[in-house]
Amino acid sequence: MLTIQQRSASGPAIAIKAASWSGMRCKVTVAGAPSGARVDIREQPANADSSLASGGKSLDNEGRCSLLVPDGDRMGDDAYLVVVGESGSLLLQAETKVGGSD
Repeated sequence: MLTIQQRSASGPAIAIKAASWSGMRCKVTVAGAPSGARVDIREQPANADSSLASGGKSLDNEGRCSLLVPDGDRMGDDAYLVVVGESGSLLLQAETKVGGSD
């Protein structure tokens, strides 16, 4: 289980509660994210243009989403799971490896 937290100055803690890889797909569960938050997989956490998952996805009502890295050549690459607010501001980041750890 992976838990990464960051306290928002004006709200509850945001936490990546789970991140599991199956091949090139990553299933993520986030707690405490504000409405409109998105999750992405990036090479550079604060750079939306470095997305490896086509810009990421919005979280569902239960704080979950599934992301696909379509480029199989990226397997094993270092990356970041990021949670961004509706405006695109970086709320939380956590290191990962595309495809999970060996």
